[in-house]
Amino acid sequence: MIAVALPQQQKKLSMPKSTVSRSISRLETDLNIRLLERNSRNLRLTTEGEQFYHHCQLMMEQLAATQATLSGFAQVPSGKLTVSLPAGFNVEFIQSELVHFLNQYPEIQLDLQIAHSHQDLYHGNIDLAVQIGPLPDSELIAIKLIESPQIWVGSPHYLEQYTDELQCQDVTITSLKKHSKIQLIHPQQYNFKMHFKGGEDVLFEPPVAQCNDALTVRQAVITGAGIALLPKLLVQRALNTGELIEFAKEREVHPKTALYAVYPSNKFLSEKTRLFIQFLKDAIANNDNKDD
Repeated sequence: MIAVALPQQQKKLSMPKSTVSRSISRLETDLNIRLLERNSRNLRLTTEGEQFYHHCQLMMEQLAATQATLSGFAQVPSGKLTVSLPAGFNVEFIQSELVHFLNQYPEIQLDLQIAHSHQDLYHGNIDLAVQIGPLPDSELIAIKLIESPQIWVGSPHYLEQYTDELQCQDVTITSLKKHSKIQLIHPQQYNFKMHFKGGEDVLFEPPVAQCNDALTVRQAVITGAGIALLPKLLVQRALNTGELIEFAKEREVHPKTALYAVYPSNKFLSEKTRLFIQFLKDAIANNDNKDD
């Protein structure tokens, strides 16, 4: 919860404490919710109060942006921006590029949260998140950032050991299951299907171990822990260096993995959020250029 210092706020407003207190009480009555937790020592915003405060901040930002536009002056982006990023995406695409955003927009108070699963943007007061798709139906507004096929990979040493099973012209599902010692957990994994000549099959469940972090799975496979199905965008560098080899190309998996920038549909898209979305697009483009 966020602590509230009422004496300081009434000084800023040049209003008596009793007037501020009555105004808050009337607002709580009108909204039919409790905004503050009160005790003898201090005040704290309730969960509903925090959400209301956050929405009011966005409204003030929208008003300021509108005034700046009408006045013909450029507004300096400022204020808090809470962003949630998947761990693997952050390591591969963002962390080396983040300095550019921080230097260009020093007035934006970036709260960057690294997540291993989809976050609740509404309850977490998150302005923007990058999530792995395909996304379930929701009230979130989604902007596709990048799409990538999922590919079967293994280390050169491991594939050399089992050449007859894994590097033949038509790798069997039995062989893939046998050598998949660790598999990446995906929110939509039970909707995945393997396509091959003559038909398709539902993606099997991992026989031994599973993990919700793609980079951990990638490193495990590099060090010889069998084979794995991973998004190509997260193993491209390992393919370039020869640490991993793609195989079983005929066993295509659909749908492809996609990354989306998402934000709540009931939130005004502030200028700082728009700028961070553009930063994400630029960071991805820069990464693609490095891999060329």
